[in-house]
Amino acid sequence: MRGSESFTRFVKYTLVSAICLFVDYGTYWVLVTQGLTTLPTGAVLGYSAGLVLSYFLISGKVMNDGWLKQRKKLEFLLFTLSGLLGIGLTYIAIKLAVAIMGERIFFAKLFAVGISFIGVYIFRSAIVFRRKYVTSS
Repeated sequence: MRGSESFTRFVKYTLVSAICLFVDYGTYWVLVTQGLTTLPTGAVLGYSAGLVLSYFLISGKVMNDGWLKQRKKLEFLLFTLSGLLGIGLTYIAIKLAVAIMGERIFFAKLFAVGISFIGVYIFRSAIVFRRKYVTSS
């Protein structure tokens, strides 16, 4: 993949991720501010809600030419594993942020979003949606 294609793909992925983050953060915020759960658990539940939307948008609009295009069950399984990676990174990052800053809902989630976004993008790009054929230019 050429540099400009990689950049365009990353920008699209980032935009779709922003939409999914809205669902993620909205779920997290409601659960935590209403006292329905703790920050780490709310973060996991919010992440899960965003994950479902994310799969359909990313596999349909952004990374729809990967090596598993014809094997949707395996693609979804690996996508789910990337989501579990993201949930784990989110949980750990929230726990760390709370330990350092206290229960500051916005800053804890902001920190976790950065950590999770980078880790999950790398996994999805390199494994879940990697291109079938790599050509050099």
